[in-house]
Amino acid sequence: MGSSRTDDLLLGFRQGDLEALRGVVGRYSREIHYFAIKLLKDRETAEEIVDDCFLKAWNVRQRFQSSADIKAFLYVVARNACLDHIKSPRSRILERIDEHTDNVASNENIEAQLIYTELISTIYNEVKKLPKKQRQVFLLSYFDGLSTQEIAERMTISRNAVFINKHEAIKAIRRVFQGKDILLYILFLHYVEGIH
Repeated sequence: MGSSRTDDLLLGFRQGDLEALRGVVGRYSREIHYFAIKLLKDRETAEEIVDDCFLKAWNVRQRFQSSADIKAFLYVVARNACLDHIKSPRSRILERIDEHTDNVASNENIEAQLIYTELISTIYNEVKKLPKKQRQVFLLSYFDGLSTQEIAERMTISRNAVFINKHEAIKAIRRVFQGKDILLYILFLHYVEGIH
């Protein structure tokens, strides 16, 4: 890839262009995925970590001054996520929901239970408003627990398309939560985006 095209890709990425995002994913996903697999020895978990890496890069895209910055960021985030997973494997959203519900029930904390019920109810209501493909990807990923590859195969779309639709779905739902109670927003980030 020539320097001019690389510059265009970086500029588009920084400006929030989805085609540029696809370009960045296409350019780096294979090597970051390979890197994660080497650390984890787990292809499915590696896929999920790589997807999260690109989401995190996208969320701070204006910080990058060069393509090398993007690549370095992806490697660092992937490495940290893999090490975190090795120490304490990340649970899927439904496992977190079950665990949280059990804790709430055992503690008889009615207020916490109501807040959590509102969180899940709001997520479901907003998911129903998403475009069909985004809705399907979100539900298959976060509620059915399918990997990126499994979703791609089931929906007969590319892994990049899965990533883009997941990102757009999270972005749309996040906007809703930003206008709500701060506790709900934090819970949403914790359970849906995997922020610890």
